[in-house]
Amino acid sequence: MRRFWSVNSVEFVVAAALTVGALAIVAVRLTNAVEPQASAIMPADAWARPMIGRSVTSAVYLKIRNTTSDDDRLVGVRTPVSEKAEIRVPRNENGIMRMRRLSEGVPVPAGEMVSLEPGGRHVMLIGVHEPLVKGEAFPLTFTFEKAGDIEIPVAINIMPPSQAKKRGSH
Repeated sequence: MRRFWSVNSVEFVVAAALTVGALAIVAVRLTNAVEPQASAIMPADAWARPMIGRSVTSAVYLKIRNTTSDDDRLVGVRTPVSEKAEIRVPRNENGIMRMRRLSEGVPVPAGEMVSLEPGGRHVMLIGVHEPLVKGEAFPLTFTFEKAGDIEIPVAINIMPPSQAKKRGSH
């Protein structure tokens, strides 16, 4: 009986150690998975208008909320649907509206929301490969100085997704 007890004791100790180790790994992963969600840079409500005719350019509009306690900066954008994507802003130069690339990016202050909207700062898609069709979506990746890369879907519609839901349009 003594031998039976010692074999079972070793198995019990090994099983307990493996269980505790596995629980510790799960706890660490859950902590790491929840922490960024609680305080993060959150692009949302992204949309682009459907393309008409033979245009090869389009624009993306959205809101970016910084729920962290650190200022950040949107420094780049990219998408597989176009050759280039740039952050741009319209400027009046001698009575002519021109688009200027924001090479310095867009500041996203801590605890605030920044809008990229029609008539203001926006993401310009240059060399769009296929026409953007209402009701579809495409991926857009934002690069932030601190938060790194964040990919979100961009809805193709005539208005922002939040307004489309209110009006019953998709």
